[in-house]
Amino acid sequence: MNVGIFGGTFDPVHKAHVEIAQLIKDQYNLDKILFIPTGNPPHKVGRRVTLASHRVNMLRLALQGKENFDISCIEAYSDEPSYSVKTLSILRKNNPDDNYYFIIGADSLVYLPDWKDYLTLITMCTFIAVMRPGFSKEICKAAYDKVTKDGATVIMGDFPEYDISSTDIRFAFENNLIIDNSQISRYVDPQVYEYIKANNLYKSKEKRRMTIDEMMEDLKLLLSKDRYVHSLGVMNEAVRIARLYGADVEKCRCAGLLHDCAKQLSSAQYKWLGITGSVDPNGVAGTRDYDDGGKAARHGRAGAVLASLRYGIDDPEILEAIAVHTTGKPEMSVVAQIIFIADYTEINRGDDKCYQKVREKINVSLMEAIIEECDYTIKHNLKRKDRLLSLDTIKTRNWALSELLKNN
Repeated sequence: MNVGIFGGTFDPVHKAHVEIAQLIKDQYNLDKILFIPTGNPPHKVGRRVTLASHRVNMLRLALQGKENFDISCIEAYSDEPSYSVKTLSILRKNNPDDNYYFIIGADSLVYLPDWKDYLTLITMCTFIAVMRPGFSKEICKAAYDKVTKDGATVIMGDFPEYDISSTDIRFAFENNLIIDNSQISRYVDPQVYEYIKANNLYKSKEKRRMTIDEMMEDLKLLLSKDRYVHSLGVMNEAVRIARLYGADVEKCRCAGLLHDCAKQLSSAQYKWLGITGSVDPNGVAGTRDYDDGGKAARHGRAGAVLASLRYGIDDPEILEAIAVHTTGKPEMSVVAQIIFIADYTEINRGDDKCYQKVREKINVSLMEAIIEECDYTIKHNLKRKDRLLSLDTIKTRNWALSELLKNN
């Protein structure tokens, strides 16, 4: 029997999981697909995984009526870390005549050599790799070459790319972005949706302002290590500049910490935050108003929404500072001016000449620092043939120059 193995946390299972499994089963003539929800996945240490019983129940609801779709709880109720090599060893021992096809995301090929007993694992099954939205085909090709050279058998599946993930769905529930079934029915089986609501699985964040320490802990779940370190750097730099100019230190501390809170969200999460329009995630030309319309500006606007919904921020100066921290804005508040500069001058940016010049201007005036930063940003983007200039940055530069001339 040819058996497809589809492992994952399924926290929660969504329609793309089921549709991809059906496509793989049909395309490769597999006899069945075996869904294996993980118990204690070693790579999910950054967050608490929902109880296995709930994840198994949601899978059962999602797979009702699906022929030759089975569930194995071989990992789900184990207290030990879930390792694929161990699971496959058990399956092969119990069913020695079966051939196993291990379904993974193409991005997992990059990390496959780091999996436990990798060289043993690749002899035990054929891998079917599914591309994920936004994943580099060049990186995927390099990973494919590496693992096949080591002896792995890999089939690169040609399937539609689904712009949804379990992370997106949890995010929507946690941040009160789901009001009724209409918003989520495209992605989650209706019975799964009702089960999540009935069991209050993905609780929304409390409607209160988090403390700075709570924000820090939460940001560790949203941001990569490097991005988190940068956020701390901006926070500390914003506090330094605030003290230099007698600005509100606590507002600058909060805005600096949260300025990039939406930096690494998915496109689906941006949409659910209400950040839509003709925005190219890569910031390339093509917007109708001939502005840059890029991801740099988008994550600031999304960050302001997220700061309000997730972190309980209602101060307009903090929200403005987060929203405009990449492009600036004419007549922006002193808090916004400081975050705009601190994002550029925080210590982790290094000692490049462009950053040093802005740091030097801070000791002269905020307006001179803003002009220096805008000038460099504009010059830098002019060198890029695939980038439009941000009209807000140009307007910010002209506003700061006008203020400077007015006061001289």
